[in-house]
Formats: sequence, structure tokens, C-alpha cells
Amino acid sequence: MRYTAARAADFLRLDRKRDVFSTKTSNGRVTVIGGSSRYHGAVALASLAALKAGAGYVVSMVPRKILVEERAVSPNIIVVPSGISHLSFGKAAKVEIEKSNSVIIGPGAGRDPPTLSACTAAIRYACLKEKKLVIDADGLFAIDGQIPAGRVENVVLTPNDKEAQALTGKAVNAEDSSSMQKRIMDAILIARKYNASVILKGHRSIVTDGARVKVITPKTAALATMGTGDVLSGILSFYLIRSASAFEAAVGAAYLHAMVGDYMAANSGEHAIASDIIDNMPATISWIKQGMADARK
Repeated sequence: MRYTAARAADFLRLDRKRDVFSTKTSNGRVTVIGGSSRYHGAVALASLAALKAGAGYVVSMVPRKILVEERAVSPNIIVVPSGISHLSFGKAAKVEIEKSNSVIIGPGAGRDPPTLSACTAAIRYACLKEKKLVIDADGLFAIDGQIPAGRVENVVLTPNDKEAQALTGKAVNAEDSSSMQKRIMDAILIARKYNASVILKGHRSIVTDGARVKVITPKTAALATMGTGDVLSGILSFYLIRSASAFEAAVGAAYLHAMVGDYMAANSGEHAIASDIIDNMPATISWIKQGMADARK
């Protein structure tokens, strides 16, 4: 299968300057649904990443059991309870989805049956309301069949290898120097099976809509640590709002995410944590733009 490497231009076509008269709502509203007593940080990371990427308004929906912990992370996000010890899907979740331009379902949610049922209901409702949608982490275990026809330009799945195995029903080829073509076919299989774009995460993440394929080619392993996938989901949720194409949004978001890792490695080494990606995003965008300017000289 032919593919091309993602380039700075894939990101920069999405990186438009805010209108000087824009507001928090006109810059995009994101809802993040997930979290559990074990993984309360996942929703916070995704939410903060969406804000730093450019979203004007972000709501985190978590079980009431971790409400205090979630609110303690940052004053920048609004935290709303949905369920008691586990996520539930009810009126509050419907209202937040309806208000949102983009929805993330799954970070840190866990896989208890009540949680997966809530995630399934949230996915269905987000599709029904024609929202931009990122399905990540435990949300990937809650997909009930194919994403509805017509949603392909609005939905991105972001599996790692184990999650991809659950989606394909077969072992996914582990990443090494000789596995690219096999992993591309795994990613294409998922995209076609579920009628969505896919980011198959790894050192060289593969982005496909089932027809087109681009590969992210960072130079370092700075992002090989927990929580970085949650940050990617947050970045992606904003760029989905910016783009009419889920595939183009996924390529641009994954490219920026990887380049933050390269920027940090070049400036402070590979000893990074997920929240560092959020902090270094603005400087990395300037770095990418400068590189493009240098290339044109």
C-alpha cells in the first residue's frame, strides 16, 4: 500500500489565526466524556489539550466519584458529573453533546459494563446529532457496529495496538522496522470496518480513512509515556472543528503532537510527561512555521 509521510503543510493548513472578534463559543466547544477512579487524569489532559490547541470552551464529564479530583486539576476547565461511581448517560450528557461542536468519548473511562453502556449511548447520540467525534481508549471497546453512513468525515478512532486488536478481532503487528505495510493494512481494515478515519498510534503513527494513508515520522521517543494519547485526542478534537475532513484533521493533529515531542527532545531532552506537550504546543507551532519559512528561502 502506498503512503506518504506527513509534512508541516498538513498541519499548517489547519492553523488559522483567530478572528479578532471571535468569542469562546465561536472558537469551538468541546465535551470530553470519560474518567474513573483509577484514571482521573486522562480527561483533564484531553480537556486542557483541546483548550491549548484553540478551543474556546471545554467541558469534562466524569463520574461524581472523582468530581473533586477533576476540578482540582485546573480552573480552566468546567467539570460536570455524569453518573455516581461509574459514567452514566442521561439528560446532562445529552445537553452537553448538543451544545458541543466536538466530542471525545473514552479517555480513562474503564471497561466496567455500566461504563461501556454509557459510552455506547454517548457515541450513538453524538452521531445522531452529527457532532465531530473522537473515540479513544476505553471508548473504542464500546463501539456498537459501524459508525453510521455519512459520519465518515466527522469521526476519528485513535487505537493503540491492543485497542486495534480488539477492533480487528486479530493480532495487530507489533511495530518494528519491517512492519509498516502490515500495520497500514491493519489501520485500513479498522477504517473500512467502522466507517471512520483512524490514527493507529505508535512511534510511526498511521493515519487513514480507508483509502488515503499518511504516516507520522518523528525523530525521537519523547512521547513514549502515559497520557500522551489523551493529549492527542484533545488536540484532535479542536482540529476536527477546524476541518471539513476527519482525515486531514487527524493528519494535522498527529503531526503537531509528534513535532512537540521532537521540539522538546531538541530543547530539553526526552524526559517529558504528557502535560509538557500541552505547555510546549505554542512554541512548537512557531518552530514548525519557522522551519517552513526557512525551507522557502
